[in-house]
Amino acid sequence: MTKLSNAVARALPQTVHITTWRDTAEGRVAFNAAGVIVRADGLILTNYHVVKDAISLEIVTFDNQIFIGQVVASDDKADVALVQIKAHTPLPTVTFAPADSLRRGDMVFLIGSPMGYRFSVCHGMVGHTNRDRPDWYSIPLLQTDAPTNVGNSGGGVFDDTGRLVGLHVSAAAGALGISFSLRLDGVLTIANHLLQEIGQNLLI
Repeated sequence: MTKLSNAVARALPQTVHITTWRDTAEGRVAFNAAGVIVRADGLILTNYHVVKDAISLEIVTFDNQIFIGQVVASDDKADVALVQIKAHTPLPTVTFAPADSLRRGDMVFLIGSPMGYRFSVCHGMVGHTNRDRPDWYSIPLLQTDAPTNVGNSGGGVFDDTGRLVGLHVSAAAGALGISFSLRLDGVLTIANHLLQEIGQNLLI
């Protein structure tokens, strides 16, 4: 096994598949996305747009445990949401990379559910570490050339040692090889603020 495949093997159990159901003009429709486990009791980080207007959430772990998820807090401008499941046993959690640990040219990998294909892995190079798009999001973005698709939203972005560095959020419309992720330091700032608001312990 390579260094990268070892890192992927460590990160996969820390990732979840998310299915949400929403009522649309075409009826009730299922949408696929992903998230990462940040607390052993089943607290999950994902994007706000993943859970927005969802009637229900189904969470599937890498070992195929199925749970009903509940949104406990969210920030629409940062596009961050916290989802809680009732885990029967402690779950594996992500390791947070130090702030500013990435440089342009570093390799990262993403785990998500592109087009509904659960726990898919793709990789790419960091093209920029601090894109500022306040018209889109209230926190800075990582730019990579990872080939992402619908269903990657909310999935973890990991460095080549398997540490979390961000959450995938979108691809640039009409472009090839331009994907954006919420930087981990910004995500944690928002997540900790949300946890403080609901009286829960901070993540770090």
